[in-house]
Amino acid sequence: MAYPMTDEGVTPAQRGAVMVWGAFALFALAKSVIHILTEFGAQNLVDGRNPITFCNVLFAGNVVAAVTLFLLHREDWTEANLRRMSKGDWISIAVMGLLSGALAPAFGFIALAHTSVSNVVFLGRVEPILFLVLAMVFLGARPDRWAVVGATASAFGVLTILYLQGLDQGGFHLGKGEFYAILTAVTLAIGTILSKIRLSSVPFGIFCVLRMVIGAVIYFAWVIQWYGWEHFIDLLAPVLWQWMVIYGVVIVAGGQILFLRGIKLAEAQDVTLAAAFSPILAVFFAFVLLCEEPSRPVQVGGAIIMAGILTAQCGSWYSRRRQERAATVADMVEAEGRVTFRGA
Repeated sequence: MAYPMTDEGVTPAQRGAVMVWGAFALFALAKSVIHILTEFGAQNLVDGRNPITFCNVLFAGNVVAAVTLFLLHREDWTEANLRRMSKGDWISIAVMGLLSGALAPAFGFIALAHTSVSNVVFLGRVEPILFLVLAMVFLGARPDRWAVVGATASAFGVLTILYLQGLDQGGFHLGKGEFYAILTAVTLAIGTILSKIRLSSVPFGIFCVLRMVIGAVIYFAWVIQWYGWEHFIDLLAPVLWQWMVIYGVVIVAGGQILFLRGIKLAEAQDVTLAAAFSPILAVFFAFVLLCEEPSRPVQVGGAIIMAGILTAQCGSWYSRRRQERAATVADMVEAEGRVTFRGA
């Protein structure tokens, strides 16, 4: 489908592509920003304590993002929309809040506290692999061969990272950070497949706000149960909230808004390509902002992952072009048959 040009010479699809790339850039930036914020908190102690801990960032960031998204999508919060939601919808949102709003971010923060950003980024490629498998099992999806190529390469790249890191440590060893990085990806994949199964009819504004609020409440209750109230003793520290307003609004809420608006306009291949390059962006930000150079295992495994992704993207693009050319030729033949008399 050809989109009309705007007055500025930019098509809606091009605007959508810019939004999607911006969203994935923010998502890639998030891990490095979290590291910077926790280091900043360590330099601005409150009674000898770091006020910008992973726990405080998760809870406060979710609260700020939820408020922001509610203000931007309050038109979804109508009595009619709420009444249309079934009991199953509410249960699904609660489960999604637990998985994507509480467990996955918590696992991700634990991973960042015990391993490098590069490790977390590339080990997170387990998520699309698992999602592909779950989609085949529960949604009856039949991915094309190029998607399988990309998933297989990602799996091989992740295994390569783990294997080479084991060699560097004198034997196979799955560290705490690597374990939680993989657990984060698994949790996100399960949460995503559940959302596709159950939540297609729930308005986005209701879904995203409730997911974050429920996730924040569950996480808060879990921390209080296991560590006590003193774990959030600095939750109201001004230095925390002045940065959480920026982090929650710009990165968490801004990333979701750009992504969800962008995918409505962008071509599918633009969305997929931006997602494929997200790990490279994350490693780039870690290198520039944290001076974190990827380890040899991450360089080798990451190269395998990116080679597989690019191969899959090029193959998928080539297949689509062949189908489009075939459809064009078929249309031309049909049109010629209608206007041309061919004698017996």
